[in-house]
Amino acid sequence: MENHELAQQVKDIKAALACSQGDQILDFDGLCLFPNAKLQKKFKKPNIEKFNGTGNPTSDVYHVIYTLKLMGLNDELIAQLFQRTLTGSTLDWFLTLDFTKYKGWQEFANAFINQYAYNVQIEVTTRDLEMLKQKPNESFANFLTRWRKKATQMKTHASEDDQVKMVVRNL
Repeated sequence: MENHELAQQVKDIKAALACSQGDQILDFDGLCLFPNAKLQKKFKKPNIEKFNGTGNPTSDVYHVIYTLKLMGLNDELIAQLFQRTLTGSTLDWFLTLDFTKYKGWQEFANAFINQYAYNVQIEVTTRDLEMLKQKPNESFANFLTRWRKKATQMKTHASEDDQVKMVVRNL
């Protein structure tokens, strides 16, 4: 057995013992995909909408990459900043990852996309649109925006005339 493997086993045993005694040992070095990645001193993080586990994970990854690449960041820095674009259960998922299993940003991004792929596997149907009703305190503009957002997820679209009829019935 190599020294590295033995050291890791000792570290794991110590962590398990500490947890069983009510203490928890945090591996701060293990929290980084690329611990040597450093931002420029004057870097200002752009306002990127946080992913909460709903929506298209591929679009989310592309949005983060396109935004940060335009700022001149490399893959290591993008990977480090990616966690700042997650919230709720997606952040919890991220923090439980064993980063030693990933060779780089692409493998991690693919794991993220696979984890949340179910979000885009459910097809929106005409029936789903027919069931979407305007809420009592919802303005017409907000309802129409919510309806259109749902309609864009359909694989086959109803005719424009049928769509208008559906919206009117759902008011």
